[in-house]
Amino acid sequence: MLISEALARYALRPVKPEKQKSKERLRYSINNLIPIIGHRRVHEIDDDMLVEYQLESQDRTQSTIRRELSDLRSAVNYVARKRFIEPIIFPELPADGEPKMRWLTEEEFAHLLWHARSIKLSRFNLLTFLMIAFYTGARKSAIMDLEWSQIE
Repeated sequence: MLISEALARYALRPVKPEKQKSKERLRYSINNLIPIIGHRRVHEIDDDMLVEYQLESQDRTQSTIRRELSDLRSAVNYVARKRFIEPIIFPELPADGEPKMRWLTEEEFAHLLWHARSIKLSRFNLLTFLMIAFYTGARKSAIMDLEWSQIE
């Protein structure tokens, strides 16, 4: 089976509506993977192929390359689970890049709030979300799971 076929089968699998965002990100990965290694066979995947992919992907960050290769690994595991291919031992992924640590300044946050006020849909919810995020540093999922009874 070609890598491009494995990626296509993985992309076409049923996905829950709340996972649509990750499906869009997968499409980005596939668009980068196919031109470089899509013509190769799944059973050819080895350390050398991953290095070749990294060298051909110099225009993207190390974290992006790792995420794309992680999507490839997921696709290979998926087609193996569905018995389209025999399982393979996927090579170790390259190390992840250094995380970027950046916070908004108070001036940037004020600018963001000013523009968020002009959005008519659920203006209160957006402003509340932004303020909780800015002042607590909580992740989106943690904020979305909050209930009013948890707020002091």
